[in-house]
Amino acid sequence: MDFFSNAKPVPDKFDGPSTRTAPKINTESATVPPTSPVPELLFHGLDGNECETFVGTIQKTAYDKGKDEDHAWMLRWAKSCLRSKALRWYAKLDSSRRRDWDMFVKAMLEAYPPVGAEPVDGGVETPV
Repeated sequence: MDFFSNAKPVPDKFDGPSTRTAPKINTESATVPPTSPVPELLFHGLDGNECETFVGTIQKTAYDKGKDEDHAWMLRWAKSCLRSKALRWYAKLDSSRRRDWDMFVKAMLEAYPPVGAEPVDGGVETPV
């Protein structure tokens, strides 16, 4: 059995436009699926609390967008959010720690320790 054995014959003449009409779409009630842009996020390097919130927000947003395994995306977003002290800290950060999400997060948490903890290697002390 070949492909064309069930084909319907083509009419010999064109009978004009079809009398069938396409269904009308109500553009007033049509909805576009919502997009979920990344939230506005800035990290100024004020203290450990801000750092933990920053890292947590990036990880949660990445998870929500299905990008939690895309560490390059997370790094690009994180570095675009750095301001003030955090931007200066990043400029001094070893390049190997800039390219690896886990090492980047570790370096951030070392530089911006939790409330009451001693800063490591000249990090920013979080006020109590």
